[in-house]
Amino acid sequence: MHYMKLGNAIAISEELREAAAASLPFPFAAQIDTALNLKGMSHDQIYSVSIARQETTTDRGVVLPPAMGMATSINFQRAGQNRIATTGDFVLTASQVQPVARVGATPMLYFMHFWAAAPSDNVLPGLRAAIDVLRATQ
Repeated sequence: MHYMKLGNAIAISEELREAAAASLPFPFAAQIDTALNLKGMSHDQIYSVSIARQETTTDRGVVLPPAMGMATSINFQRAGQNRIATTGDFVLTASQVQPVARVGATPMLYFMHFWAAAPSDNVLPGLRAAIDVLRATQ
Protein backbone atom coordinates (compact mmCIF):
# COMPACT_ATOMS: atom_id res chain seq x y z
CA MET A 1 0.00 0.00 0.00
CA HIS A 2 1.41 3.36 -1.00
CA TYR A 3 0.72 6.30 1.29
CA MET A 4 1.46 9.98 0.85
CA LYS A 5 0.12 12.93 2.76
CA LEU A 6 1.28 16.39 3.67
CA GLY A 7 0.31 18.08 6.91
CA ASN A 8 0.57 17.76 10.66
CA ALA A 9 2.70 14.72 11.53
CA ILE A 10 0.69 13.86 14.65
CA ALA A 11 -2.64 14.02 12.80
CA ILE A 12 -1.24 11.90 9.97
CA SER A 13 0.12 9.29 12.39
CA GLU A 14 -3.28 9.12 14.11
CA GLU A 15 -4.97 8.52 10.73
CA LEU A 16 -2.47 5.77 9.91
CA ARG A 17 -2.99 4.14 13.31
CA GLU A 18 -6.76 4.19 12.77
CA ALA A 19 -6.40 2.75 9.28
CA ALA A 20 -4.25 -0.09 10.57
CA ALA A 21 -6.42 -0.94 13.58
CA ALA A 22 -6.80 -4.71 13.27
CA SER A 23 -9.46 -5.05 15.95
CA LEU A 24 -12.15 -3.25 13.95
CA PRO A 25 -14.21 -5.04 11.29
CA PHE A 26 -13.82 -3.62 7.80
CA PRO A 27 -16.82 -1.28 7.61
CA PHE A 28 -17.18 -0.88 3.83
CA ALA A 29 -17.26 -4.52 2.61
CA ALA A 30 -20.97 -4.67 1.76
CA GLN A 31 -20.91 -1.21 0.17
CA ILE A 32 -17.92 -2.16 -2.00
CA ASP A 33 -19.46 -5.49 -3.05
CA THR A 34 -22.72 -3.78 -4.02
CA ALA A 35 -21.11 -0.82 -5.79
CA LEU A 36 -18.69 -2.95 -7.82
CA ASN A 37 -20.97 -5.99 -8.29
CA LEU A 38 -18.20 -8.19 -6.94
CA LYS A 39 -17.59 -10.29 -3.83
CA GLY A 40 -14.36 -9.51 -2.03
CA MET A 41 -12.54 -10.92 0.95
CA SER A 42 -10.98 -9.38 4.03
CA HIS A 43 -7.61 -10.11 5.61
CA ASP A 44 -5.81 -7.99 8.22
CA GLN A 45 -8.09 -4.98 7.62
CA ILE A 46 -7.43 -5.06 3.88
CA TYR A 47 -10.46 -5.77 1.71
CA SER A 48 -9.63 -7.18 -1.72
CA VAL A 49 -11.54 -7.82 -4.92
CA SER A 50 -10.20 -9.27 -8.14
CA ILE A 51 -11.45 -9.75 -11.67
CA ALA A 52 -9.87 -12.50 -13.76
CA ARG A 53 -9.64 -11.99 -17.50
CA GLN A 54 -11.98 -14.24 -19.48
CA GLU A 55 -9.44 -15.22 -22.11
CA THR A 56 -6.40 -17.42 -21.48
CA THR A 57 -3.20 -15.40 -21.27
CA THR A 58 0.05 -16.89 -22.55
CA ASP A 59 3.62 -15.72 -22.90
CA ARG A 60 5.77 -17.66 -25.37
CA GLY A 61 3.42 -20.63 -25.06
CA VAL A 62 3.28 -20.63 -21.25
CA VAL A 63 -0.16 -20.11 -19.71
CA LEU A 64 -0.15 -17.26 -17.18
CA PRO A 65 -2.96 -17.83 -14.66
CA PRO A 66 -4.76 -14.95 -12.92
CA ALA A 67 -2.79 -15.60 -9.71
CA MET A 68 0.42 -14.67 -11.58
CA GLY A 69 -0.73 -11.07 -11.91
CA MET A 70 -2.98 -11.55 -14.93
CA ALA A 71 -6.10 -10.37 -13.07
CA THR A 72 -7.28 -6.95 -12.02
CA SER A 73 -6.69 -6.55 -8.31
CA ILE A 74 -8.19 -3.85 -6.10
CA ASN A 75 -7.40 -3.46 -2.39
CA PHE A 76 -9.11 -1.22 0.14
CA GLN A 77 -8.38 -0.15 3.67
CA ARG A 78 -10.04 2.22 6.06
CA ALA A 79 -8.55 5.73 5.97
CA GLY A 80 -10.37 7.55 8.73
CA GLN A 81 -14.01 8.21 9.45
CA ASN A 82 -16.17 7.25 6.43
CA ARG A 83 -13.11 7.18 4.11
CA ILE A 84 -11.36 4.42 2.24
CA ALA A 85 -7.95 4.20 0.62
CA THR A 86 -7.68 2.01 -2.46
CA THR A 87 -4.92 0.83 -4.72
CA GLY A 88 -4.53 -1.88 -7.29
CA ASP A 89 -3.82 -2.73 -10.88
CA PHE A 90 -6.15 -3.01 -13.84
CA VAL A 91 -5.03 -5.62 -16.38
CA LEU A 92 -6.13 -4.25 -19.75
CA THR A 93 -5.94 -5.08 -23.44
CA ALA A 94 -4.95 -2.49 -26.03
CA SER A 95 -8.60 -1.90 -26.88
CA GLN A 96 -9.19 -0.87 -23.26
CA VAL A 97 -6.45 1.76 -22.92
CA GLN A 98 -4.08 3.69 -25.16
CA PRO A 99 -0.95 1.64 -25.78
CA VAL A 100 1.66 2.47 -23.16
CA ALA A 101 3.95 -0.56 -22.99
CA ARG A 102 4.63 -3.81 -24.79
CA VAL A 103 4.78 -6.82 -22.45
CA GLY A 104 5.07 -9.62 -24.99
CA ALA A 105 2.07 -11.59 -23.77
CA THR A 106 -0.88 -12.92 -25.73
CA PRO A 107 -3.24 -11.17 -25.63
CA MET A 108 -1.15 -8.04 -25.20
CA LEU A 109 -1.97 -6.65 -21.76
CA TYR A 110 -1.41 -3.23 -20.22
CA PHE A 111 -1.17 -2.72 -16.47
CA MET A 112 -2.64 0.46 -15.07
CA HIS A 113 -1.75 1.18 -11.46
CA PHE A 114 -4.09 3.43 -9.54
CA TRP A 115 -4.46 4.89 -6.09
CA ALA A 116 -7.15 6.90 -4.32
CA ALA A 117 -8.10 8.02 -0.83
CA ALA A 118 -11.46 9.76 -0.42
CA PRO A 119 -14.95 9.13 0.89
CA SER A 120 -16.21 5.81 -0.43
CA ASP A 121 -19.06 7.54 -2.30
CA ASN A 122 -16.42 9.36 -4.36
CA VAL A 123 -14.11 6.37 -4.98
CA LEU A 124 -16.50 3.51 -5.74
CA PRO A 125 -18.38 5.01 -8.74
CA GLY A 126 -15.11 5.57 -10.60
CA LEU A 127 -13.94 2.03 -9.92
CA ARG A 128 -17.33 0.67 -11.03
CA ALA A 129 -17.11 2.65 -14.29
CA ALA A 130 -13.66 1.15 -14.99
CA ILE A 131 -14.90 -2.38 -14.17
CA ASP A 132 -17.87 -1.87 -16.49
CA VAL A 133 -15.41 -1.01 -19.31
CA LEU A 134 -13.54 -4.27 -18.59
CA ARG A 135 -16.74 -6.30 -18.66
CA ALA A 136 -18.14 -4.64 -21.77
CA THR A 137 -15.03 -5.12 -23.88
CA GLN A 138 -13.99 -8.66 -22.93
